[in-house]
Amino acid sequence: MARELTQRQRAFLAAYLGEARGVGIKAARLAGYRGTEHYLRTIASKLVTNGDIAAAIAEANARLEQEGIGNKEQRVRAQQERWDKMLQVIQARGAEYAQAAPGADTGLLVRTFKQVGRGEDARVLEEWAVDTGLLAELRQLEQLTAKELGQVIERSEVTGKNGGAIVIRRYVGIDPDDV
Repeated sequence: MARELTQRQRAFLAAYLGEARGVGIKAARLAGYRGTEHYLRTIASKLVTNGDIAAAIAEANARLEQEGIGNKEQRVRAQQERWDKMLQVIQARGAEYAQAAPGADTGLLVRTFKQVGRGEDARVLEEWAVDTGLLAELRQLEQLTAKELGQVIERSEVTGKNGGAIVIRRYVGIDPDDV
């Protein structure tokens, strides 16, 4: 028979699923538990294995997998929406600044103003620069989505002793223990 969670257990569960992002020790601290790291780790371990708390965590994770960012289709859809919005910014900027400066029609340039001088001698200058922040964000989003969809293969090279080749010996018809 399931007992109702105490106020502190409910606070732990809320912290674990929220601000602590699944870090038990942090959730225990946020819930008001005090003590050494070892004590907090022990408390957190007991709490996450408590039947009712474990069930609530599993339910939240299942919901996240089905409906939220834990669902691959949802993640890719959200990434596509962000990518589309960034492209809309680029297109709108390109249309607005089409005649303002060379290259501004690409939408990849941003306009900033800076003041030079002081007082009556001060002048405001217009500057144009490539929006490297937006381009980096687009590139990162594209790479993330490609990985998510299995379109990227990450490779790494493994070497043997002192950076040399790895030697693999294959014994055919011979018991390796006899060698």
